[in-house]
Formats: sequence, C-alpha cells, structure tokens
Amino acid sequence: MRLANLLVGQEGTRLIDFDDCGHGWFLYDFAASISFIEDDPRIPIFKAAWVRGYRSVRGLSAEDEAEIETFIMFRRMALLARIGSHIQAPEPQQTAPKFVSITAQIGKLYLKRHQKC
Repeated sequence: MRLANLLVGQEGTRLIDFDDCGHGWFLYDFAASISFIEDDPRIPIFKAAWVRGYRSVRGLSAEDEAEIETFIMFRRMALLARIGSHIQAPEPQQTAPKFVSITAQIGKLYLKRHQKC
C-alpha cells in the first residue's frame, strides 16, 4: 500500500490499486511500499523499522534480509518497464527522465555492493 493509493473524500478514505496484492514473496512487500522513493535518504530507517516489525511476528534470516535490496531493485526495474510501456500518457512522460536517471544510479550502487570478487 502506498499513500498515492489512498483516496480521501467526504465519504471517507478508499484504498485503490490492488495489482500488487496477493500471494508473493514477502520481501517484495517492502520494495512495493517504497516505490518511487527508493533513493530517499530515510530508506535505511524505514527498512530497519520494517525488519524489526516483521521479526516481531515471525523469523527473518540474515540471508533473507540481505535480499531486500534485490527486491527493491527488481521492483524499480518493473516500474521502469511500466513507465516505458505507458509512455504515451502524460504522467509517465513527466516521470520518465528523472526516473530513468535515478534507476541507473540505484542500479550502479546495487551492482557495486553485490560484486563478487
């Protein structure tokens, strides 16, 4: 769930856009929740809080926790593909240049951290 998917009106708050709901890899949930803000400097704080909250309910191995960055990168690439496939619409056109640039930066950092020497 993202704030952009909450519609607030006189009749109350409504939740929309359930395309990421369903059975899936649980670490993807964190990646989906930070969509479009993956470069925010607060992400490590959000991630630590999410991991702490998750571990209060069930176990999370260090190996699984280490894969959260992979799911963030995967989600970012999926969003990049979606922007590209909807580029005729005004919002993707406005978003694309900055989104592509930031995705490249995130990708370079991801690859640097995950290089096997």
